[in-house]
Amino acid sequence: MKKWQLLFTCEHAVNTIPKAFLPDILPYYKAILSTHQALDIGALEIAQYLSQYLRAPLFKANISRLLIDMNRSLYHPTCFSFISKKLSSAKKRTLVTHYYLPYRAQITQSIYQLIQAHTPVLHLSIHSFTPKLNGLKRQNDLGILGDFTRHFEQQFAYQWQEQLQQNTRLITRLNYPYNGYDDGLTTTLRTLFSEQDYIGIELEINQALLSSKKACHLIAQDLILPLAQTIYLNLADRC
Repeated sequence: MKKWQLLFTCEHAVNTIPKAFLPDILPYYKAILSTHQALDIGALEIAQYLSQYLRAPLFKANISRLLIDMNRSLYHPTCFSFISKKLSSAKKRTLVTHYYLPYRAQITQSIYQLIQAHTPVLHLSIHSFTPKLNGLKRQNDLGILGDFTRHFEQQFAYQWQEQLQQNTRLITRLNYPYNGYDDGLTTTLRTLFSEQDYIGIELEINQALLSSKKACHLIAQDLILPLAQTIYLNLADRC
């Protein structure tokens, strides 16, 4: 019987700007550093709660997406923000070599080692989204994102949505407000690991629900039972 390993990541966990980059960000500091442009508001609190409750490892980014986006491939046009695109080549190399590559490498290596030990991995990447974008209101509380051409990801996502609908009042949609097969960390990892060994799901949470630490904990508590039931029902079938 295979024992699955659950692990969490949070690519937009913080709005931290290292001292060496403060002069590049300072003109924009007050305007956007506390907004969704700098971090996924509330995502780290959710990820930490779930990680602690379910006793699963959590990998979290330690730098703001205003400098480099850990959830984008290096070739992606938004990997560097509208601010960091203006940085010198030397500073961009520093962001890549000191922050981006080590973050991605530790996650990839951890998954690889587990799979080599015949332990398949369920990876949940925790994000949050702004309630309105370009004047349009997003029509959900939660989004479960995956590549549904991969059978086991589709099955897990559908069952998790069903459990959430049965146990909470949270409006949950699949591959909304983003597509789970768009460029991202899980998308990259799918190219490295088979669907039998790796399930990569992104959870998107509406920031309107995450206005305080208490609110974050309440949402996290709502997520626990449906997630635990989905893991048991879904992965037990595959042992």
